[in-house]
Amino acid sequence: MKENEEDEKTFLIVLVIVLIVIIYIATLGNVNIGDGIKFPSEFKDSKEEAERKHKRLEALVDKQEALKRRLTTRFQFVYFFVRLVFVGLWVGMIILLSVFGLVSTLSDILDWSEAFLLVLLVVNFLTFGTLTNLENFIDILKNKIENWIYGKYIKVNEKIDANKNELKVIETVLE
Repeated sequence: MKENEEDEKTFLIVLVIVLIVIIYIATLGNVNIGDGIKFPSEFKDSKEEAERKHKRLEALVDKQEALKRRLTTRFQFVYFFVRLVFVGLWVGMIILLSVFGLVSTLSDILDWSEAFLLVLLVVNFLTFGTLTNLENFIDILKNKIENWIYGKYIKVNEKIDANKNELKVIETVLE
């Protein structure tokens, strides 16, 4: 009986070797059997691991979106505060002029406001040259403020988009 079992093992080994040689010759050596049985990276993890990863990504996206909302709120507050400061400067100028007795009517307020704007335009022209250069300066200031507020979260929008795309991939795998 032992000889019969050894003959069967030998026959199976020879049969497998012959099949491998036939496949190799048929494909002219261009086949890589390992490529045919690879699974997508999403299937490497078990379904439970994919669900855990999905939950972690959902929590991360929610956290990043909350951060984005807080940063947007901060920007809106800062820009509102800047506008408020400019209105405060104008009101302060009018009050100061009324204390000195130079403003007593609405037309006086309008005249002094126009004069103040003309002085600002002259200062702007002497400092920046044109209104376009002033806009560039304001954009630079805005970028610096955003960088100061954002800091390490400067690319939060790209991270949110990437995590949402990964969530979609995991959701399709889970279905």
